[in-house]
Amino acid sequence: MTDHAEVARQNDINFKESLKVILRTGGYMRYFKARMAAKIGFITFENLIRLLILPWPIKLIIDHAILGEPIDAEASGFPGYLTSTVLLFRGMPATEIMLWMLVLGVLTVVFLGMTLNRTAGGTEGGAFSSAATGAVRTASAELASGHDMATQTEQAVSLSASNMGGLLGILEFKINLRLSQSLGHVLRTQLAQRILSLPMSKMDDQRIGDSTYRVIYDSTAAVWIFHEITLSLYSSLLLLGMSIGILLTNYSNAPLVIVVGLCVAPLTLLLSLPAAPLVRRVSASSRTSGSETTSNIEEGMSNVLAIQSLGTNQQESQRFSNASAESFRRYRFLRLARALMGVGGMLAFTIGQISFFILMSGHIIEGTYTAGDYFVALYYFFVI
Repeated sequence: MTDHAEVARQNDINFKESLKVILRTGGYMRYFKARMAAKIGFITFENLIRLLILPWPIKLIIDHAILGEPIDAEASGFPGYLTSTVLLFRGMPATEIMLWMLVLGVLTVVFLGMTLNRTAGGTEGGAFSSAATGAVRTASAELASGHDMATQTEQAVSLSASNMGGLLGILEFKINLRLSQSLGHVLRTQLAQRILSLPMSKMDDQRIGDSTYRVIYDSTAAVWIFHEITLSLYSSLLLLGMSIGILLTNYSNAPLVIVVGLCVAPLTLLLSLPAAPLVRRVSASSRTSGSETTSNIEEGMSNVLAIQSLGTNQQESQRFSNASAESFRRYRFLRLARALMGVGGMLAFTIGQISFFILMSGHIIEGTYTAGDYFVALYYFFVI
């Protein structure tokens, strides 16, 4: 059996080589200009809605419907672009304000699929954290999969997500799905062509099962990389820039709150980065082990008549069982390494949440901001 530690060391790449792979993957944007433009347009539209409009109704509800504070002539506490809209609620009874908020909520759910708990921070792909106020709940779907690389690969090649639901979210989701599947098809086709163009001497030294594994399974990792360095990067930068601008405009008296929000990401990187080389090595070892399992299947099926005639069915079955068990063992190591890497992010986020609570609560007690401002600022904190 292959020494997986030695293989992992041979396949390990440094930071510079990783960066080259990432930049090369980003170059595939040129093949999907129309779909990229459509997806970016949807991302821009949904982020404008979720940042400029969605957080402020909760302030209107808490401060003016629940607590009963009157709306002054200048709509103080609200951004300037919403002043004329907020003034329409001036003098309204609390029940009427709540009724209008209900109508607004129904419309946003039908067309955008957005509510406050589904619009600001988290991860794509269906694996979300707690549903705290402001926590992201992106509209996404995944193919059902187990812990084998085959079904997980088909899930990865169909990567698709949308920060909207509703009618517009369905359209965006389908565009994203077609983009992912087309990219996966192009990568697999190019990789298969490269393998077929290798010299026959090289092909003889390479197992067909290993080549098949690399084409079908390994190539899909680039789909996730492509999304992260293009669509996710653009969305993150847009969200960050707009959130900082809004916080500086409306919450300039609480600069430490903004600083804490900005420090969470660097702290997460600082705590998670040391585990990155370990994850790369364990991932390479896991994929090598999976390739061996595929090669064992190939050899067994190709020589099935010889195996049966020699009466070595039991030995062959045991050989495949050992390879499969080793593959799952390596995969469990990979999951553990990823979990350890995620602990750093969770720790940084927890520190940020506690700091935000202490700082913002102090401003509310002092009367600088209202109770409604706490939830609006928390919303933007989750975005950052």
